[in-house]
Amino acid sequence: MSTEELALLLRERMIGGDTVVSPIEGVSWAPLAHWLPELVPFATWSSTPLPAPQRPPSAPPPALPAPAPWDPPVQSAPRPFIEAAPPFALPHAPLPLATKGAWIDRKPHPWRRYWARMLDLAVMGSVMGLMLGVVGAVVAPEETNRFSAFLTSGPVGKVADLMLTLLLVIPGNALLLGLTGGTPGKWLFGIKIVRPDGRPIGVMAALWREIRVWFQGLAMGIPLVTLFTLFAGFSWLNDDGHAPWDKPRRRVALHRPTGAWQILLMLIGLVLLIALRVWLAMPSKPGA
Repeated sequence: MSTEELALLLRERMIGGDTVVSPIEGVSWAPLAHWLPELVPFATWSSTPLPAPQRPPSAPPPALPAPAPWDPPVQSAPRPFIEAAPPFALPHAPLPLATKGAWIDRKPHPWRRYWARMLDLAVMGSVMGLMLGVVGAVVAPEETNRFSAFLTSGPVGKVADLMLTLLLVIPGNALLLGLTGGTPGKWLFGIKIVRPDGRPIGVMAALWREIRVWFQGLAMGIPLVTLFTLFAGFSWLNDDGHAPWDKPRRRVALHRPTGAWQILLMLIGLVLLIALRVWLAMPSKPGA
């Protein structure tokens, strides 16, 4: 296990500073704080001491026959007692992570996740709004026109438009995330949300996750309150290495390493986000 993974387990209280570990070279076994003292600030020391290793009872050596008078006595060196090293067992450690391809970075990237969420809101919000507009124009055109005029006029309508968009994107994001582990924004910004074994989290789990993000992370789009929830999620992600709605035992966030290819994809995502924002801000033509 890497040092970052051990630090994550310490923060999650899955292991403690007195957990017995051994380096890869297999020198000897000692508490984790002995080998990696820099991780002591993350450590939680358990109150129960580790049990002392039990030596197996040694049976008396068998009696050797007396040598003949003409045989010289044979002196054999005593066999040293080799104590078995205690196993390095983590009762609540996560399953081995199946990382494939370029998804090998498990460090928190809060700004990547923020811009990926903003791009998903713009893309999925435009798609869902277009679908509802087409259905409304067929079923109830007059009511749809009045409602669209309300959403595009005045600060109250714009706030209602934002809150409605945050709610409409939940099913689409949950479907893509549950089946593939990503969304258009997450793919461009190099993020994937999967189970600890690398499999997709499923549609229902993704739906519940999106609802938590909508309520706990974005505060349903309520002005000013959203700023506090975004800052709280940013701090949580930086301090604990995961978002409040992504517990390491259930879900992990994988990222592409920050290289030339990933930087190019993020620039494409930012350009696409700006273009969508400009297009959505343009006034609609009469009769459209």
